[in-house]
Amino acid sequence: MKKLLYLAGPISANPNAEERFRSAVKALESAGYAVRNPFGIDPACYFKDYVSMIKEEKDMAQLKADLIEMLYCDGVATLPLTHSSRGTARELALAFSLNMDVWPIGEWLKAAQRDKEGGS
Repeated sequence: MKKLLYLAGPISANPNAEERFRSAVKALESAGYAVRNPFGIDPACYFKDYVSMIKEEKDMAQLKADLIEMLYCDGVATLPLTHSSRGTARELALAFSLNMDVWPIGEWLKAAQRDKEGGS
């Protein structure tokens, strides 16, 4: 069965975040993983009053929806942490507290290559 990874990394302070996430998803999927990208998670699916929330409430609802989706994943792939991000810090703290595998994208790609070659 294909591993499902949650993609974590700074978004708010990174003007190139969406492009970097899209590129990471493509690389991970090409290596054989399924990926949950925060840019594809709709908090309105979890919070019926999302459309009427103010920005700060929407930001927190997005984080909560992301965390819910992360809990269904087998591990967390991290983008380079080039910008500070309280949201990413919260995601990683929860992932570590649950003993989830949390590796940089490059390590997931190396693991997939080793699996293809029959090694571990």
